[in-house]
Amino acid sequence: MRTPIPLLFAATLHAACVPSAPRVDRDGETADTDTAPLPVDTALVDTDTASLPDDTADTSDTSDTSDTSDTSASGFAHLPVLVFDVDGPIGDTTKAEGFLQVIEDHDGTLTDLATAPVAYITAIGIEVHGSSSTGYPKLGYKFECRDGAGEDDDCPLVGLPEGSDWVLHAPYSDKTFMRNALAYGWGRDAAEAAGRWEPRTQFVELVLDGDYRGVYVLVERVSREPDRLDIATTTLDDGTVAGGFIVKVDQHRSAGFDTALGTPIDWVSPKATAVTPAESAYLLSWFDRVEAVLASDTFADPVVGYPAVLDVDAWVDHWLLNELTHNIDAYRLSAYLWSDGPPGTTTLRAGPLWDFDRAFGNCNYCETWGTQGWIYDSLDRCGYAYQFPTWWERLREDPAFLQRLRTRWDALRLDVLSDATIHGRIAAMQAELTEAQVRDQARWGTVGVWIDPNYYVGATWAEDIAWLEAWTLDRAAWMDVHVGG
Repeated sequence: MRTPIPLLFAATLHAACVPSAPRVDRDGETADTDTAPLPVDTALVDTDTASLPDDTADTSDTSDTSDTSDTSASGFAHLPVLVFDVDGPIGDTTKAEGFLQVIEDHDGTLTDLATAPVAYITAIGIEVHGSSSTGYPKLGYKFECRDGAGEDDDCPLVGLPEGSDWVLHAPYSDKTFMRNALAYGWGRDAAEAAGRWEPRTQFVELVLDGDYRGVYVLVERVSREPDRLDIATTTLDDGTVAGGFIVKVDQHRSAGFDTALGTPIDWVSPKATAVTPAESAYLLSWFDRVEAVLASDTFADPVVGYPAVLDVDAWVDHWLLNELTHNIDAYRLSAYLWSDGPPGTTTLRAGPLWDFDRAFGNCNYCETWGTQGWIYDSLDRCGYAYQFPTWWERLREDPAFLQRLRTRWDALRLDVLSDATIHGRIAAMQAELTEAQVRDQARWGTVGVWIDPNYYVGATWAEDIAWLEAWTLDRAAWMDVHVGG
């Protein structure tokens, strides 16, 4: 029987996260605390999962990886373990209440969780995350950190900047576990100089109500927070509706509105349940202005055309990263947009990047498994072109935009997206995951098995990763020739 997190913390938590053991941060500094570790029952993890069954042992091929006994690039000797204790079933509309313990210092076998120090503990609300992925047995989750009164509060988890809202992405059809983390990582590197935020990630292992759930990717959720999208509220303190907002093109999988040209826009911040009529009118005016400019005869004018309403650098990077990954969902699903003020004083940004589990060739429809062609062409061939916002094709009618794509791509290929950098990031992630992927395979048995919508199925985990890297390098080489053309 598992030991629940002591309920006394529900009454005594004065902040969402309470440090309870020494830990080494990513900058190498040690934070000391005299709080004792909380008990974790050894029944939380089946110790037999420390090694694979004989019939699947070859899926743990670890050739060409570094020794994971050393601290990884993320700053941890072993993947952190998130231990959730939840009150009742977890649904997809209402958050279940519970607690989260974060264990960062353990021996790598997960057999010492009962005595391992607990780095943080927090009250949480948790629900199922995802759309098509909810059909997989390995579910994703989103959760918020809460204080002792049950209100949202910030929590600095596993070395990431503090925030209240988090996503646990559950790689299942992506047997490498890497696709989302790779895309977000390259997006961060590309956006860093401009000061734009892209989601940060950390690979973790998950234990939920005593059940080992495998390898997950902890991701900062797209939200209005100081260390994420640090923008003003839509309605300012003086009551003026002239602040920032976050929306997404998502084919109305949640509530929103349609633009004058019929593009479906879904609310993110403000939330659909809280948006006021004045805020709704404000957003409509924003997109009316953008679409009017793009539809005009002077849309390419550098003064009154699209550079006056769009952050062109952000749109260029967003296009390049989505095209590099040949992302089937690009531009039409989970396609975020945001701004930090009214039209005329600021511009509309494309991004942040989101949802790449069916990218990098991991898709068997619309010819997106291949390394050639553009997303729009792929969608057109299989009948999805109607979901593609007209903005992107309009931008590509401007030779100056095409030249900016070319110039930016050439610059990224010298550093952020060079062949050596692509190989290095994939190799570092492989080394970081080598130990934990054995347990995930023992739990789920996905390697060597076709899972919708796989195009390629490797016989081993190492083969899946080798194919991913070769695919990415081939795709980059094709873009070297065709970007801007």
